[in-house]
Amino acid sequence: MTAATYQYVDLPDASVVTTRALLTARENITDTVAARAMMCIHGGAGFGKTLAVNICLRGLEPGEDVRKITFRARPTARAVC
Repeated sequence: MTAATYQYVDLPDASVVTTRALLTARENITDTVAARAMMCIHGGAGFGKTLAVNICLRGLEPGEDVRKITFRARPTARAVC
């Protein structure tokens, strides 16, 4: 994922504020990547889930591409694997 697709990060003088939620997301994502596992981040609309995941993944492996996969509503385990 390119930096241009991050929500408001490309605005002049914009920066990401490290909140407790972002630190928790970073810790959980780091553990999940290390375990080569899957995780789910959930919350209400506008809570910053997408931004947190993008920022955390970019911090883990700055040179790697991030791929987004979209599942249909109510996917089964077969669709995820």
